[in-house]
This record gives sequence, structure tokens and C-alpha cells, in this order.
Amino acid sequence: FENDNKNLWLTVCDSPFNRNVIEQKRLKDVANFKSDSWNETKSDGDYLSDEWYLEQFIEQTIHSEVEVVYETHLPLKDVNGLSDKFTEKTLKFLYLGKPFIHSDPYSYQLLKTCGLKPCTSLYSDKLSFMYETYSVKNKTKYLPELKKNIEWLINMDEAEWKDRLEEAKQITNYNYNKVREYIFETSLLDQIIEIENGRK
Repeated sequence: FENDNKNLWLTVCDSPFNRNVIEQKRLKDVANFKSDSWNETKSDGDYLSDEWYLEQFIEQTIHSEVEVVYETHLPLKDVNGLSDKFTEKTLKFLYLGKPFIHSDPYSYQLLKTCGLKPCTSLYSDKLSFMYETYSVKNKTKYLPELKKNIEWLINMDEAEWKDRLEEAKQITNYNYNKVREYIFETSLLDQIIEIENGRK
């Protein structure tokens, strides 16, 4: 609630989906940036329209240098056999080449499983180790350390912030290129044939 750091913002979309939470948590008055792009006419039945998504995507993405990404998948198995895919929450920053940290160890580990790299310069040594070694079985509580990590980033002096951000941008550039390599230069034919043969 007291964060006024211009590089790492709390962004809240004032939509019917979030309104109760916003009011209960007092977020309406403290968010550094509130998206006002919600419009009832932009919904498409049960889904949000492309127009709305694009507007709020731009508004809530360009105002900070780093994002804390909260993914919405659950661990299906232990450690490296977790969820097998990211949602748009992670993918948009990979496509944009924007630095981010994940708010959970599952996503951190999934990045590595996919051949991508986390922006380790934005993680404290302790949180990074916790995410690296996390197992569903050991039930380690990582949220207190995540909170400390965010506070550490918010209170970092400008010189260290710039150095760490520059290092993170090198990682995001690697990830950006790797994602495009997967999409445009990697054939999925062998994997599809293998899956089909496995069904027979």
C-alpha cells in the first residue's frame, strides 16, 4: 500500500470482475495506475472482446520497467512435471521482451523446462534458491520471501537497479529470440508423429 516506486507498480483493472476485491483491499485508492479501459459494451458474451484486451494490455504493460507475474495454473505433479504450459500472463512478456519475475516457483521452474531463462538479477539469492529447489512435497512457504524480494527491488538504489535491469534485459532478449525460434524455426512434425504413433 505504501509503494510509490515508479519502476514496479501495482496495476489494477477497475472491472466488474475485480470490483469487490478492489474495495475490500483498499486498492482503489492506492494503485499507482488504474486501467479505465473497461467498458461493458466491450464484452463479448462471457468473454472479453479483442478490443478490450488490447486496450488494457497496452495500458497495464507500458507503465513499469518490471512486472511481477501471477500465473493461474496449478501444479499437476511434483517439480518438473508441473503444469505443461503458460497462459498469456507470462507469454505476453516473453513476446514483448519485458523483464519480469514470477510470483511462484512452479512458473519459474517451467521457464527452465521450456529452455528459457528467469531474470535472476531480479531475484534475491534466497528466493532464487527457494524457487530452484522447490518441491510440492516439502510445502515450503515461499510467499514471505517473495514479499521481501519485492521490497528489496522497490528500495534498491538507482545504480544497482539500473545494473540489475540491464542484466535482466539481456535475459529477456535471449527469451524473446528463443520463443521466436520455437515458433518460426522449429518443426513440430516429429513430435506430432510420435504422439500419433503412441495412440495406435
